[in-house]
Formats: sequence, structure tokens, C-alpha cells
Amino acid sequence: MFEIKESSIEWEGKSLHIKTGEVARQAAGAACVSYGGTVVLAVVTLQKDSAASKKTSDLSGLALVTNFLAKSYALGRIPNGFFKREGKLSEREVLASRVVDRAVRPLIQENLVNEVNIVCKLLAHGNKRVLPEVPALIAASVALQLSGIPFSGPVVGVDVNRRGTEITCNEITETEDGLGVFVACTEESIVMVEAEANESSEEEVVSALSEALKSAKPIFSFINEFVRGVGTVKSVGVLYDNKELYEKVRLLCSAQLENVYNEKINNKEERHNRLSQVYMDTFAELSADGYAESEILFFIKKLEKEIVRKNVLENGIRPDGRGLTEIRPISIALDYLPGTHGSALFTRGGTQSLVVATLGSYQDEQVMDDIDGERRESVLLHYNFLPYAVGEVGALRAPGRREIGHGRLALKAVKAILPGKDVFPYTLRLVSEITESDGSSSMATVCGSSLALMDTGVPVTKHVAGIAMGLMTDGTKSAILSDISGDEDMLGDMDFKVAGTRSGIVALQMDMKVRGISISTIRDALNQALTGRLHILAKMENVIAEPRKNLKDSAPKILCYKIDKDVVHKVIGSGGKTIRGISSDTSTKIDIDQNNYVYIMAETEEALMEAKSRVDIASGASDLNVSVSQLKIGELYEGKIVSIVDFGLFVALPNKQEGLVHISEISRSRVNDIRADHTEGQPVTVRIKDIGPDGKIKLTMRIDEDRVGSGSGPSPKKRFGAPPRKNSKDHRSGGNERVFNDRSNSGEGSPVGRKRFF
Repeated sequence: MFEIKESSIEWEGKSLHIKTGEVARQAAGAACVSYGGTVVLAVVTLQKDSAASKKTSDLSGLALVTNFLAKSYALGRIPNGFFKREGKLSEREVLASRVVDRAVRPLIQENLVNEVNIVCKLLAHGNKRVLPEVPALIAASVALQLSGIPFSGPVVGVDVNRRGTEITCNEITETEDGLGVFVACTEESIVMVEAEANESSEEEVVSALSEALKSAKPIFSFINEFVRGVGTVKSVGVLYDNKELYEKVRLLCSAQLENVYNEKINNKEERHNRLSQVYMDTFAELSADGYAESEILFFIKKLEKEIVRKNVLENGIRPDGRGLTEIRPISIALDYLPGTHGSALFTRGGTQSLVVATLGSYQDEQVMDDIDGERRESVLLHYNFLPYAVGEVGALRAPGRREIGHGRLALKAVKAILPGKDVFPYTLRLVSEITESDGSSSMATVCGSSLALMDTGVPVTKHVAGIAMGLMTDGTKSAILSDISGDEDMLGDMDFKVAGTRSGIVALQMDMKVRGISISTIRDALNQALTGRLHILAKMENVIAEPRKNLKDSAPKILCYKIDKDVVHKVIGSGGKTIRGISSDTSTKIDIDQNNYVYIMAETEEALMEAKSRVDIASGASDLNVSVSQLKIGELYEGKIVSIVDFGLFVALPNKQEGLVHISEISRSRVNDIRADHTEGQPVTVRIKDIGPDGKIKLTMRIDEDRVGSGSGPSPKKRFGAPPRKNSKDHRSGGNERVFNDRSNSGEGSPVGRKRFF
């Protein structure tokens, strides 16, 4: 019934096992790969009806769709949500899908007419230290080889990590102070790179790539031997291979295409209008002979690539007339949107990114739950690309794979310069609106985000910038291009995005359209990218070299301090009643994280300090309160007003506690302007109306009315105790709190021990 073929090899200290012939036998090719306890099934299918696979006129490339699916059962979980089943792909699945797709796409013949689908399904993830993309890519490669699709594999993925001087392969480690690179490679070359580099040098990156090639070497012969053992595979698929049509296309439009590119037209729209006319004339001539429009377009694009490649390699002429290392003109505008927390408009040639920064509280963090586990993300970056960015008409849809991937790449770059939560406890969201696009929009997002951070006042210490590098090669000669345009991306052989600071590389993403490049070519590209990156950083630093000293008035204020673990339950209260009450009464957002840090966010300093006072009362922190039992409901006390808010007065009592006189309890007559008759520091006589279970003290100044409580006659007034000083270091929590966005004390050179202001 089953014709099972399987084989195993030891690789980087873990067993790699490949099996086929048992599952998904009706597909063109299927392989199940287990590596270190992580199991992935890859299935390849081919649209058999080539006519149904004909691509429309705007899709002249390979029709490949790749999906990576991570089922909850692979993690030993039941899905969250009402329906208890998986829905659309998560962001993590989308990113994994892109990794596999980008690795195999350049190895499938681009003139394949049939649509190809690859599905990689994570069946088990028993080893969390194995990156699932490693077995997924091997499984996809084997399935493609078994399918008969024209594929120049195998391709192997290696996860390289470095901490300090130690380099490991296929063993997940923390990369906060190191380097993490996923490399897809063939036996001789690099096909795809995805990296988070933490200011690594160019040579450190090259060393990691070399280590990946070395690690993968024994797996190629293992895979090839396994595929040969399965038996002869019959070739499938229909190819665009009409030499007669290609010659007709060459005769009809070669001279016209050469004229367009030889004119070095710098304006993208003008150049595209000229090219469109060439396309339409060629379609009109050849469609009458019965050729399909998609086939004609394929050969026009093929000819166009040859002409552009020849111009670059032989004449040093780029489509827009620039030199090989020339960067397009850069324009920068800060504080572009009034009322936002921070914004920047970054324009490089025909590519433009409007980046807006927004600050939020702990509650605004995104809770992620995927194959990497449950975690909270306090830094978000969303990249939006609408059709108008390239002058087109189209439906507005949810963010697609490209937008998710570009946003994640930019996030990797930006995270490298951000301060820790102990320094800047805000949740940060960056949104990049691509308003124009002519290549390198993700790298424009990196530059715009760095500028927006400084405009916001986020305490970053340096800028980060990005540049996209290209490659033109004919197999013998090569040319590396700096800051590629959209046409150079489409017609060239490489899209190599490099982001970094003056100190080193922080993020990489490399995609190929040829079957890989050598380590030496990558080294040259990285060194050329460094020159371009430094040029861009200089432009950015000329506009703003360090963050604004204060956050904008529109930005919220946050106070962060630690409380004792034993009193957390007191602050939260039964069912969260206490903390919700404090938050509601003071119009603030209050959170306590797993490390017992209290985060309070408010629009005003008054609300911020009142919420802190209430939290401290509830927790019984430090020497804040002499026992509440010393205060008697119904008794009169002498106090002083320490804070005036719209809804009442906060009064300091003899035992250093504070109580609230609601505006309705100040006088029997209506109080129209609470600040007209009362000032901070003013002595007042108050009566205690009530003391809540959370320590909240309700006061009244209507002492001429009937007393609350028992007894006759007025109680003797209690002597006033010194109130806490407003905006001083609060002794009640040990002085370890930090207030952010308080402009009352923001001068430089503040002495050690005072609150930190930004």
C-alpha cells in the first residue's frame, strides 16, 4: 500500500530524518522532515491545466504561492477564541512562509507557466531550540525535487547564532547582544539571508555566512542521495520556450527599449509611459498572430532585462542615469503632523515614507501567542503600502505579506537603537505610510522611523539608516548598485537590504533572482552598503543629531516604580476592584507587570501624582501611613490642601495620608471655580466621611452640618502634620520612581537621585 522511503543523518548534534511515500501521495511531491523533535510536512502541487495557469498581463514572473502553517496541536495547545480552531495565518506564519518562498523561488525556472503551491505544515514542535524554518526549507526542497518541477535544488537553511565569540548552528540562543542569521544556501552559493545583527561588523556577518555554508555541506549529498533512492522523477510543467516568438519580440522592440534606457530618463513616470507605449505596440503586432498576452509580456521583460544588464555591465549606465554608487537626493521634514507625538517625512528620490510615532501605556502592548510562545511586544512598527504610492488604482485590503515582511525588517533595525523599558517605559507604535514608491521603501521606513523617534523625544543615542543594494551579472561580470530603484529591483538579480548605525549592521535581508551569489560578492556589497549608509546617516544627522529634550505636550506622562511583591494583591484588590477604582477616579491607566513594576499613565501631572498616592495608600508602602485605625470617621482634622483638581481637593492629614474633598463636599452652595477660592498650602478643617477598604479617605468641609458617626458636639481638631512636597522625590516608595514627560524640571545636569525627566 505504501512505498515508504526514509533516511537519517546526524547534523549539528541532532537527528535529521526525511520520509516520503506515506503521506499526501496524490500531490506532485511530498516530504516529511523531522529535526531534533520538530516535524514539518511539505507538500508541492502543480496546476495541471497550463491554460488555467496563464498569468495576467501584470504577472510575468513565476506563479508560486508558499504557505507555512503552524497548528496548535504541534505545540500541545488548543486554539484560543470562541471557535477553537485556527483562522488566517498569524504574522509569525506569514514571516515563515516568506522565508521558504524567498529561498526556493530563484531556483525554480522563471519561465514555468503552471502555478505552483507549496504548503509547509508544522506537525510537531517538540524542541523549542530548533527554528522551524530549518526543517521546513529542507522539506520543501525535497518535495520540489520529487515533484518533477524544474528546480535547481537542493537548498538548505541554516540558523546561525553568535554570542560573544561563540558561534552555534541550528540552536536558538538569545541574540540581544549577538548575531542571529538565517541563511538559505546551495552547495556553492548563498540564495537568501535574513538577519538581526546588533551592530555587527561586515566581516562578522560574512563569517556567519561562511559558517552556514560549512554547516550545510554534508546535507546536500544526503538529500541528493535520498532523492535518487526514490527513483526516476518525471518532469512536469509547461515552459515559456518559444524561440520564434522571442526573436519576433527582439526584432519589434529591441531598438525602442534601448532608446528609452539610453536616454537616462530620471523621471519614473515618464520612463514608464515610454515603456508602456513600446509594450502596447508590441502586443498589437503580435496578438494578431495568436500569441497570448502573458507569453508576449514574458519575452518583452526578458529582453528588457538583457538590455538593462548590458547597459550597466558594459557602459556603467543605470536606468535613471546615476553612477553605480550614487545615492538619490534626500529630503527630510520633522514634526510634519501637528498634534501627533512625533513624525517625520523622509524622501529619497521617488520613494517617500511618512512615519508617525505614538506613545502608549503598558495596556497598549501587543500580546503575541504563536510558535515562539506567549510574550508582550512593547514596540510595534506597521508598514502600509497603498496603490496610490505607485500611481495605480486598486482595492484597499488588509496588510499583505509584503507589508508584514517589510514592517518586520524595519522593526528589527529600529529596535537596535531603542532604550530599555527601565529607561523608557512607554509602549511605542511607529506607522510608516508609503506615500511614494520607487524602490527601497522598507529602508526609507527605517530612516523615517529613526527621525520620528528623535522628533518624539525618545531617548535614543544614535540614528539608524537603511539602504538597498542591487546586482547585475551575466555569469562572468558583475556590478553592484547602491540605492536601487524599483526598475532595478525588478530587472536586476539581487535585492540586498542593509540597515545599520555608524557602529555596525543591525538588520539584513537578501533576496536573489539568480541561483545564488558567492561570499566574496556579498562582502563587496556589504562594504559598498557601508559607504552609502554613512552618507545617508550624515544627511539625517544634519537635520537632527539627538532626540528632543522633552516629549511633545500631546504625549502622555508615565510614572514607573517598583513595589513589594507581597503588596501587589492589595493594590489590585478583589477582582481588580481597587486598581480599577483608582484608575477610574483619577482618569489614569494603571498596570502592574510580572516584575512588580507599577506603570501609571496620565494626561496631567496632577492626575499622575494622585494615582500614585492612591496606589501607595492601598499598598501601605513605606512610612506613608500611620495605621488607618488612628483616623476616626466623623472626627475633625486640621489639614492643608496639597493638590487641586477639577473634581475636588486633596488634603494632607496629620498622619501624612491624603484624602479627597469632592467638589460637592466643599460647600452647600455651588462651587463654580474651585481654584478661585482655594490654593495649594491653604489650611482647611475637614471631617472624615468614610474610609474605604482600599484606604481611600473621603473628606468633607461641610462641617456645620450634622456629623457623620456618633457622639455629640464637635471633636477637637487634630494638629496638622507636614504634607509631602509636590513634585519632590517621594520618600514613600524609596525614591525609585521615574516620571516621564514632566516639563517642570527638565534641565540638563540634574543631580543623581532626582526623578528622571524626558
